[in-house]
Amino acid sequence: MPTFVYSAREREGEVVEATIDADSRVDALTQLRHRGLTATDLVEFGKEPSMTAEPLNKRTPDQNNSGRIIRPGRISQSDKALFCQQLSISVGSGVPLREALESIVDDVENPNFQMVLASIIQDIRDGKTFSMAVKRHQKVFGPLFVALMRSAEEAGSMDTTLAHIAEATEKAEQLSRKVRSIMAYPIFICFFFCIVCVAMTLFVLPKFQEMFSGGGSGLPLITRIVFGANRLIIDNIVLIVVVLAALISALVFYGKSSSGKAAFDRLKLKVPVIGELIKKLAMARFCRNLAIMLRGGVPVATALDISSDVCGNEIVRQSLLQAKEEVLAGNDISSSIARQRIFPRVVVRMIKVGENSGRLPEVLDKVATLYDNQVESQLLLATSLLEPIIICFFGIIITCLVLAIYMPVFSISSGMH
Repeated sequence: MPTFVYSAREREGEVVEATIDADSRVDALTQLRHRGLTATDLVEFGKEPSMTAEPLNKRTPDQNNSGRIIRPGRISQSDKALFCQQLSISVGSGVPLREALESIVDDVENPNFQMVLASIIQDIRDGKTFSMAVKRHQKVFGPLFVALMRSAEEAGSMDTTLAHIAEATEKAEQLSRKVRSIMAYPIFICFFFCIVCVAMTLFVLPKFQEMFSGGGSGLPLITRIVFGANRLIIDNIVLIVVVLAALISALVFYGKSSSGKAAFDRLKLKVPVIGELIKKLAMARFCRNLAIMLRGGVPVATALDISSDVCGNEIVRQSLLQAKEEVLAGNDISSSIARQRIFPRVVVRMIKVGENSGRLPEVLDKVATLYDNQVESQLLLATSLLEPIIICFFGIIITCLVLAIYMPVFSISSGMH
C-alpha cells in the first residue's frame, strides 16, 4: 500500500505534517477529510512533487518570460472571479491547495495574473500559508480577500468562503458591465458631437468667415456672434489649452489628496439623480462585503474597517470608521450605523432585523441585491431621459452653427432678386 506525505491544516488552524497509508490519492484525501484536516500538500512517498507549474516558478514574482514587469492593475474582476470559482471547486473536492493552484495556473490566460499565482505557489512551497502568500499581492486581491482567506484557514472553510467571494465578485462585475453598456450610447453621442463641433470651429467656420469678411455689420446677429466667438477661440487656442490642462491637472492633484477626495465625493452625493445612484451603489458594496466577511468569521470591527476601504466613497468610508469605533465601544452594528446620517433607514432597519434573528449575512445579501436592482433600473431610466436631452442640446448647437453659415447666403440671395 502506498505511503503519502501530507501537509494539512486542522480546524483550529494548526499545521500538521505526517504520513498516511492509502490505496490512492483519492483514498488519502478522503481519510484526511474524515479526520477534519484540510490538505495543503499531498505527495506519494518517494515521488517528486507535481511539476505542472515548474516553468513558471523559475520566473521572479515580478516578471514574466520576457522579463516584462507585471502590472497588477491589468487583472480584471472576471479573472479573479473565475479563479475563485475554480479554486473553490478544487478545494471542495479534496484536492490539496498547492496542487489546485498548480492545476489552475496553466489555464489562466492573463499573463500578469499567471505570474501572481506562480509567486503564490512558490510562497506556499516555501512554507507560507495561503493568506500570507496572497497578502504579498494585496493590490491584486484587496484587503477583503486577504482577511477572508486568513479567517477561512482558521475555520477550515476555504471552499465555501471562496465560493461566496466568487459569487460576489461576479455580481459586481455583472453590474459594472451593465452600467458600461447603458452608458456607452450617451458617451458615443457626446464624443461624436464634440468631434463635429471641433471640426466646425477649426476648419469650416474660418472658411466662411473669409467669404463673408466684407459683410461687416450687415451680417445677421447670430452670424456675428458665432463668427466672433469662433475667432476668439482660434486666436487664443494655445492659452485655452494651457489653462484647461492646468485646471484639469490641479483638480486631479487635489482629488488625490484626502481632503480633495472627501470634497469631491461629498459633491458627488449632492448631484441630483447621480448622487442617489452613487449612494445606493456604495450601500450595495458595503452590505455585500460585510455579509461575506461576517459569514467568513471575520470580527465585526475588522469587517467594518475593511468594508470602509472598498465602498468606493470617502464620505461613506469615514462614516463606517466612526461606526467601527461605536462597535468597539460596545454598541451593536445597527445602532452604530444609525448614528451616521448617510445610511438610509432601510439599511439600519434591516441590519437590526438581521441581528435580532441571527441571520445578518443573509439579510445583508438581500439588501445588497435590492440596491443593485435599484441602481440598474434607475440608471436605465436616467439614461433614457439623458439621451434626448443630449441630442437636443447638441442639436441646438449644430443648428446655430448652420444658421450662422447659411443666413448670410439667404440674405445675399434675397438681395439679388
